[in-house]
Amino acid sequence: SVVCNNLRILLEENDADVPSIFDENRTLLTHAFPTSFGDLESAIDRYDYDEARRILVGELDDGK
Repeated sequence: SVVCNNLRILLEENDADVPSIFDENRTLLTHAFPTSFGDLESAIDRYDYDEARRILVGELDDGK
């Protein structure tokens, strides 16, 4: 999805907007990634954007 791709790019750039974009799209992301949402949220809360990107990319690759 556009949201996931935008979030991935922001994570790669260590962009300060990651937490707000994540929060704005919380419902979509919860439904898109029900098993890994908690891990993704935790990584973003810790500003561990490398880990968050790894989780997100793993989910996107699984969805192909």
